Amino acid sequence: MPADRSPVLLLLDFDSTLTTRDTTSILASLGYQTRHTPPLPSWPFFVSTYRASFESHLGSYKPTSIDRTTLATEVEWQESLQGVERESISRVEQAGVFKGLTRADIMLGAHEAVNSGDHVKMREGWIDLVLRVQRAGKTKVVSVNWSKLWVHQCLWNSDCEDEGLGIIREEDIYANELEGLDAAEGSTGKILASIVTGSDKARKIKEIVNSEEQGKRSFTTVYIGDSPTDLEALSCVDVGIWMVGDENERKRKKNAAAELTRRIGWDYKPIKKFDWGYLKATREHWKTLWWARNFTDVVESRLEEAFREGEP
Repeated sequence: MPADRSPVLLLLDFDSTLTTRDTTSILASLGYQTRHTPPLPSWPFFVSTYRASFESHLGSYKPTSIDRTTLATEVEWQESLQGVERESISRVEQAGVFKGLTRADIMLGAHEAVNSGDHVKMREGWIDLVLRVQRAGKTKVVSVNWSKLWVHQCLWNSDCEDEGLGIIREEDIYANELEGLDAAEGSTGKILASIVTGSDKARKIKEIVNSEEQGKRSFTTVYIGDSPTDLEALSCVDVGIWMVGDENERKRKKNAAAELTRRIGWDYKPIKKFDWGYLKATREHWKTLWWARNFTDVVESRLEEAFREGEP
């Protein structure tokens, strides 16, 4: 193997990337199981209010999507969503959705959600990919999810069932957290949020890469996400992969990725066509965004050659 194919530093989104769908509503449902006075607004209220706020911001934002033809203008749009996301978090906090929730509640909730078989479902091939990467490289999860504990427990319950035995440690997960989960009275309901937009996620990824490479060890950096909000994160690594999922979601996600890459002048190709020559071109000339149906596609691509680099 050529010497420039360094071990992989794999960076993964959680919701709708590692999982087959967003888990925010499932996490929120745990809050509804605790007693609240007065009763909470229904969860659809928070969803519809968020969507209305997003659509209002989208309608007033300039330049419009058709005129955002560079990575820089698209990143500016993503960063502009900070207010929309913070307002959404504030509404949930003020209502007290997570007030009184404990560490034990989340641990039990994640166990039940994963083992139900249909609430939290992991995407095909993720354990195989992580185990291969970690022969010589490292894996980190970077997520806008509101609870790092929830993310870790969902992964723990999923991989232990398949004998992955806790392959992603809690300290390798970067996400937000609910305040006061270990207090006798449970959480205050406040969300300690530092990663709320795609730009926040990209900043965290850069911090992780810089920290990991301080020891003069070089990595091939790979990020796998699933939506336009992951664009900046996808742009700041060597190999960016867009998870398009199964047939039910594939057409929508592929169309979104194709439209976005066409606007900003990137190539867009299936990961099965990955070649190391593209990586050199990406670093020197242009960017290629790769798409995969699941993690098995990534394992079976030529990117797999880097998983073995540095093995004893």
